[in-house]
Amino acid sequence: MDSQFNSLVQSYSSNYVQYKVTGSPSYQSGYIAAQQGLDSIIGQLQNDVDLGKQQAAAFYKSGVEQKLTDLNSKNRKLQRGILVEKDDITAARIRGSQPIPSPSPSNPVTISQYVALGVLGVTAVVLSFV
Repeated sequence: MDSQFNSLVQSYSSNYVQYKVTGSPSYQSGYIAAQQGLDSIIGQLQNDVDLGKQQAAAFYKSGVEQKLTDLNSKNRKLQRGILVEKDDITAARIRGSQPIPSPSPSNPVTISQYVALGVLGVTAVVLSFV
């Protein structure tokens, strides 16, 4: 189409100049025919552009933008979930690499603790009779 367009432009130009110089009707019909060919090509290209615009508008109206937004939202949730999972795994590895502290042996009850318990018991018994 480019070569056809270029040859029509060349034909129009040369016929128009010849018509203006000579006034011959044959050159006039030549440049008019070239102009009609150019108008036809331009009209066809304009129709292609209009069709493309209609298709783009229909594509937009079909809800694709909302679908893409929803898909992006789901992807962000998945990414956050993956990051949380990685954090949990890393924390578990850190905890696993630390030595487990041995339990401290239980302290034996001292005599002063037995005396304190005895005093509390006697006090409770005395108060219950009062």
